[in-house]
Amino acid sequence: VFQCAFGLIYMSLLLPSAVYEIPPRGGTLLRSLPFTWISCVMGWWAIPTGPIFTISAIVGNTRGGVDVTQDVRRVLFGQ
Repeated sequence: VFQCAFGLIYMSLLLPSAVYEIPPRGGTLLRSLPFTWISCVMGWWAIPTGPIFTISAIVGNTRGGVDVTQDVRRVLFGQ
């Protein structure tokens, strides 16, 4: 899951993407690029949390996003 930051003057949102299946040793750069780009353009425009959420989204996306594999397994297989 990747994050996308939106700043709307008085309100800032940090929204998750859909769940993407990334194969083992698969790269996440191409998957994270649209969310990182939107965050870079739209995330800064709220004070004070806009820059905080934007930096958080960019750093998280460039590090591979949020791994939700265990959560998906728990839901699908009851583990």
